[in-house]
Amino acid sequence: MADSKKKKTADEIVEEAASEMGVEDEKVPESDESAEDAVDEALNDASDEEEEEEEEAAEEASDDEDDEDEDDEAEAEEAEDDEDEDDEVEAEEEEDDEEEEEEEAKEEKVAAKSKKSKSDKKAKAKKPAAKKSSGGKGRRTVDIFQPSENDPDVSHLSHDDLSDFDVEEESFKPYFIGGVITLIVAAAIVFAAAGGDIGKIQALFRGDLREREIAEAKRQEEEYRKIQLEKLEKFGNLMIQGNPQYATLMLDGEVQYGQTSSGEWRALRLGPSTAFQNIKVKQPHKIQVMAPGYEPLVQDLTEGMWQESPAGGQFAYQLTANLQPSSLEYKQEMDARLAPDTENEFYGSITINTTPPGAGVVINNTPVTDAEGNLLPTPMTIDRYYVKDEKTGKLEERLVQVDTVLDKGHKIQVLLPPAAGADKPKFVTSLERQMWTCTWKDEDTLKKEKFDAEKDTIQKKCNYTWDLNLDFNALEGYIKRRAEEQKRIEEQNKKFEEEMAKKRKEIREK
Repeated sequence: MADSKKKKTADEIVEEAASEMGVEDEKVPESDESAEDAVDEALNDASDEEEEEEEEAAEEASDDEDDEDEDDEAEAEEAEDDEDEDDEVEAEEEEDDEEEEEEEAKEEKVAAKSKKSKSDKKAKAKKPAAKKSSGGKGRRTVDIFQPSENDPDVSHLSHDDLSDFDVEEESFKPYFIGGVITLIVAAAIVFAAAGGDIGKIQALFRGDLREREIAEAKRQEEEYRKIQLEKLEKFGNLMIQGNPQYATLMLDGEVQYGQTSSGEWRALRLGPSTAFQNIKVKQPHKIQVMAPGYEPLVQDLTEGMWQESPAGGQFAYQLTANLQPSSLEYKQEMDARLAPDTENEFYGSITINTTPPGAGVVINNTPVTDAEGNLLPTPMTIDRYYVKDEKTGKLEERLVQVDTVLDKGHKIQVLLPPAAGADKPKFVTSLERQMWTCTWKDEDTLKKEKFDAEKDTIQKKCNYTWDLNLDFNALEGYIKRRAEEQKRIEEQNKKFEEEMAKKRKEIREK
């Protein structure tokens, strides 16, 4: 079956194809350009003939496979019908089958090589014709393919085989020069755009130029802001704490005031922490702390003494004022005055002077009157006041007590009548134990009062007084200056922010 039709080997197919193309008898002229076209045409014809040969080989292989299948079926039927067939016949059939398989494998290998040869030839055919070499007359250049070392059927060309040809390398010189020129122009453009800043150029190539520009803009803004802040007037908060509580505070020889929630004005006094706001930092100041029976404290405050906050722009100065008693006797008296005492009561007198005069005084929400109920205008000195009984309608006498409840002394309000000016400020203050002044009684007075040093408290040796001198015109001027200063500061801050916004825009538009 397999022997009935002998198949062609790969070498025979190739030899027949070469014979039909007449490749063996043709020679390529050395200097004739039409020879290259002839070679290309011959290669194309060979490719077409090879395709036809491959198709015929494939058809023959298919017919052989069909015949082999039929033979196998027949052999199987004969084997079923005749089980006693001789072992030698079966061996021959098996041997025939092996030969057929070997022939099929060879045919498949030939077909694969043929297909590869066709692809290689097509690739060669598509390549442009080699240009003439400028190295010598009558000589041409060729493209040389380095054969694969894995293909044993392809032989390598030696240098001796190429002795008649000039190998021309592609010239990259024009492209290289053009690339260099392009790079130089691009570098010049980048250098000009960066303003000659090497750092900018480096940041551009690192890819963080945008971040660098943002950081630089921020730095310039902060630098400009710092310079402008140095030119501006600086303000700070002055904090004072110490003892005794309710001591009088003065800044640059002037009592400082603050406004209450009810709209009244009060003098600032020493407390656990008393604040003076919007104090000019560059201007020197003099702080005074005074209390009856104590040595006054005077503190100079200069620009270098202010503490600037870590964030910058905010200034503060804190003063601790612990006043020292003017004598041991005054210290004993103050300690006794502040101690709880339920057995003794002590009283004093109040003197109030106002500018202009004629102001009314209210003590603990009761207008100060005489025994007949007539209002007493300033100036006045009283050691008692009268409170009207709501049930009887009679006036009851009240002495001005010194030892009031701690931190809940007398509430004293001073206000001008409407005739003096409805827009005049109203004043209020508290009169605490610490605010009274002790004036020592002389020996004759103590003898008349039968003072006993062993039984009586030291407070009985004192005449207690409290004086208030209130200038409404000065208070009104203080309030006006404060409002004008506040307005000026707000306008200055607004102008500063506008200039900063303008400068920020200029920096970011660069």
